[in-house]
Amino acid sequence: MPAIGVAYLGPVGTYTHQAAHQKFGPSAKYVGQDTIKDVFNSLSPTIPFGVVPQENTIFGSVIETYDQLRHSNVGKGLFVVGEVTLGVQHCLLARKGIPLSEIKDVLSHEQVGLIRRVFEVTVRILRLTHGLLHRLLDNVKASYRSISLLPVK
Repeated sequence: MPAIGVAYLGPVGTYTHQAAHQKFGPSAKYVGQDTIKDVFNSLSPTIPFGVVPQENTIFGSVIETYDQLRHSNVGKGLFVVGEVTLGVQHCLLARKGIPLSEIKDVLSHEQVGLIRRVFEVTVRILRLTHGLLHRLLDNVKASYRSISLLPVK
C-alpha cells in the first residue's frame, strides 16, 4: 500500500509540518505548500489530507485558514476530520556570553512581537525566511559551540 499523502503549510521543520507528523507519523508522504490556500487546493485522491494552522496562542486565529474553510467545497468533499495541539518553544539564538541588553538586531520570522514581549528588548527585526535560515545555519555549523539558546518560557 502506498504512503498516505499529507499536504501542510511550509517547508520541512515548520510547526505545521511537526503537527502533521505528530498526527500521521513517519510513514506518510509529506508535501509542503507555500500558502494555506495551496494546502486546500492540493487535496486530491493522492493527497487526501491537509494540515493547516487554525490558532496561534500568541496571535490568535489564523484568518487565512478560516477564509479557506468558508469556501463552498468545504463540507461537500472537503471535511475537517481532526485536530492536533502542538506545544511550541521559541528560542533566541546568540553568541555565548552576549548579554540580552547588547542584542540590537534579530533575524526573525514575521511573528516578531513574541521576541519583543518575551525578552523585553527593543531591537531592529530583520525578516528571516526559511532559505535565509538554512544559509545562516550552514555558516554557523563550524562555530556551533559559540551559540547559546535562550528559551522563551
